[in-house]
Amino acid sequence: MINMIDYMLRVKYYTMPGYKTHIFGYLVMAGIILLLMDKLIGLHISIEILVSGNVIGILYSILPDIDTPSSKMRKITGRLFLAVSIVCLIAFAFLRRIELIYIPLALISFLYVLWFSRHRGLFHTPLIGILLSLPLYLIDIHYVGFALLGFFSHLILDKEVLR
Repeated sequence: MINMIDYMLRVKYYTMPGYKTHIFGYLVMAGIILLLMDKLIGLHISIEILVSGNVIGILYSILPDIDTPSSKMRKITGRLFLAVSIVCLIAFAFLRRIELIYIPLALISFLYVLWFSRHRGLFHTPLIGILLSLPLYLIDIHYVGFALLGFFSHLILDKEVLR
């Protein structure tokens, strides 16, 4: 009987969590972890880091679904990449610095990879979450924690970590 219920829940009635569920799940997990860290080890984070870190965490909580063409993160990324590319090309026209051409090329390459990626493939792996979070260390180490929490909260809600 339990196997039949489990099968029904997993196959017939299970729907993928949407971006609102992933954001809410992240906020609940972040609230619990931050409260525990404050009470257990006395970690205090400035309000600026807390607010900006949660924005990063929210973005990373929907980041794994970037491989879905209709996802919010894919739409945000496409628009952001277009804006950055336009700014870089305009700057290149005035400054004549070849490095400014590399940025749009890198962004286009990333979008090319997205075009051929399958949902719940490469972008739903812990390794990608770690690799995409590490550059935030150059800004502030706390941001890496918020990003990882956001990314892993997504995988947990999608049940990808436990597989």
